[in-house]
Amino acid sequence: MPEECLRLHHTVYNTFKNEAKLDFDLSENLWYQDSVSITQICGIRDIQTASIDTTFVETLLYRLIDMRKNWIYEYQNLSDTAVIVASYAKADSISFRLPGGWPFFKSKSKDTLSIDSLRFICDTTLRGAPSKKYTYIQKYNSSRIFVEAFTCCDRKGSRFQYDSMVGKAIGCPIVKKFMFNEDRTIVQRIREIEYLSNVFPDSIKRVFAAWKQNVLKYPVE
Repeated sequence: MPEECLRLHHTVYNTFKNEAKLDFDLSENLWYQDSVSITQICGIRDIQTASIDTTFVETLLYRLIDMRKNWIYEYQNLSDTAVIVASYAKADSISFRLPGGWPFFKSKSKDTLSIDSLRFICDTTLRGAPSKKYTYIQKYNSSRIFVEAFTCCDRKGSRFQYDSMVGKAIGCPIVKKFMFNEDRTIVQRIREIEYLSNVFPDSIKRVFAAWKQNVLKYPVE
């Protein structure tokens, strides 16, 4: 069965007086096979002292999702001997015990998202591979976000893409996007899906085998 190894990059800026200051930059690893995913869930910790404030990224847990059953299992570390620290059922990506990872489940929110003013800009490259650059307006209820987006046509058919309605319209998935304020002068967020490999390393294969067995041994009540 196909295996996918990914890295999800999230960069967020604080904007004040037409300036953007880095708030945080984190990456989360994700492994996916046959409707089962394992994702590294990270968080941001601020350490304040009298002289300096320091922000760093830490791994909070690893989350297994069995999408056939809609069951979630969470572990403290990525090991075939790790112990389950939490398990629960869900069908809505906005109600995980901790935020982070990929939104595999549809949100039950009544908020509406639409795309406007889709425009092809140029052919380019992304991480050394051919890519196409597009711009569009992302409308979310009353807000409007200007987006610069980049494709990866080598990943056609992958479930891991941003704004799938755009990918469907242009024939290639969106894998990186810069999100600007309404007047297009300041970057507010950057998101990217980095495709690492189509083959799991042996250590991840052992984790998948052990954690799938745990799904069978410890069904969610």
